[in-house]
Amino acid sequence: MITHLLLFLAMTGQTQTGSAEAVQHVQAGIAAEQQGQHGAAIQQFQTATRLDPEFAPAYVDLGTVYMEQGSYAKAIPALRRAIQLDENIEGAKGMLGVALLAQGYSTQAIPYLKAAGLQGPLGIAQLEAGDLENSIVSLEAALKDHPNDPQLLFSLSRAAGLLSKQAGDALLATHPNSAPAHEALAENYWGLQRAANAEKEYQTALQLQPKLPGAHLAMGKIYASAQQWPQAEQQFQAEAALRPGDAEAAYRLGDALLTNGKIRQAQAELARADKLQPDMPEILYDLGKAESLNGDTVGAEATWKHLLRIEANSDLSAKAHFGLAGIYRKQGKLAEAAREMKEFQSIKGNTNP
Repeated sequence: MITHLLLFLAMTGQTQTGSAEAVQHVQAGIAAEQQGQHGAAIQQFQTATRLDPEFAPAYVDLGTVYMEQGSYAKAIPALRRAIQLDENIEGAKGMLGVALLAQGYSTQAIPYLKAAGLQGPLGIAQLEAGDLENSIVSLEAALKDHPNDPQLLFSLSRAAGLLSKQAGDALLATHPNSAPAHEALAENYWGLQRAANAEKEYQTALQLQPKLPGAHLAMGKIYASAQQWPQAEQQFQAEAALRPGDAEAAYRLGDALLTNGKIRQAQAELARADKLQPDMPEILYDLGKAESLNGDTVGAEATWKHLLRIEANSDLSAKAHFGLAGIYRKQGKLAEAAREMKEFQSIKGNTNP
């Protein structure tokens, strides 16, 4: 329950000027509200405003009860009146901003929410008002205090998506025949799972700009998703050559080489990916697999153990336990092999790999 302003001020000896009778009705309203008697509380606060129309805290308390009931349309005039009487009255601007936002008056809500410092509702109001850039700033600030809040995450995702669409539309409208425009179309097609169209647009983009960053990587992912691993390897190789500092390109190339049976090359590329971006479970699992297949059991054991120190109870950690079990079984370390299989089965729910 929101603490009523008058009760707070009375406790601190700082009550605003109001008629004695109005104060009595406000106090009665607070008592009724604390007992869950919302209707009686509203009547008391309304009486207080009639007896003393200049007594701002009574309007705040009236608005508070309406807010608690979700009666935002009724809360708005009471809170507006409170602010008219006292520009700096405690809590009124924040509640008014929230009430206006709930009623769809996003633009009107923004100054009140900004004044109250309510970053989350402010970001949502800015999003609804079309101020996408400021919305993202506000929502990111709110998420620092409330990480993983579903409404904030949804709103941030929506704001970022709309801003991205605006930029994409502007790109296609102003530079329709440019390499970035064809790349943007390719991403749109890929998002719709239209692989053939996406591939065609990426090829056009690369014809226009052969060293376009990320295009070969994206094409490689398309081929990998279709299990066309030789083509995927070729594209990842091209991306890695263009951008030798890109850890994902190195990892994707190593993964493709591993799938294509080029174990020694895969191990070297995955080791390079691990140096570029250490402690990534996906890289570590593939690196351990390449080391194991290449006969480097010492390296594979160390790599998979390192993965398990980083990540537990995931599909990758289950695979690492299974791989370790295989190593220990070949070495005749049956107790260790049994232990690793037990961990694997615990994660996988006693299913086979």
